[in-house]
Amino acid sequence: MEELRQKKSRAEKKGKKKMPRNGATEKELLMALGFVDQIQKKPLKAAQDKIALIILYLTGLRVSNLRLISVGSLKAFSEGKDLTIPLIKNKQSQFYLSL
Repeated sequence: MEELRQKKSRAEKKGKKKMPRNGATEKELLMALGFVDQIQKKPLKAAQDKIALIILYLTGLRVSNLRLISVGSLKAFSEGKDLTIPLIKNKQSQFYLSL
């Protein structure tokens, strides 16, 4: 346990401050969804953007992981099939998220 406390992250070694990893609140999600309506004039693109924001909010995925989800896999998920997403960290697919 003591060894873990003594180790510093790469950011700390370089003198960078680590940003807090607080999740967005429901209020912030609703504000972001409303903002999509204001800036996106095409209804289909606005719907895509909203779905992406909701998936990111509900799952905590990174955008790079979200980009791996295809329309076909979302359609299959809506029909009751499992959705498995490779979780990429450090450019390696090591873990999978099943919904």
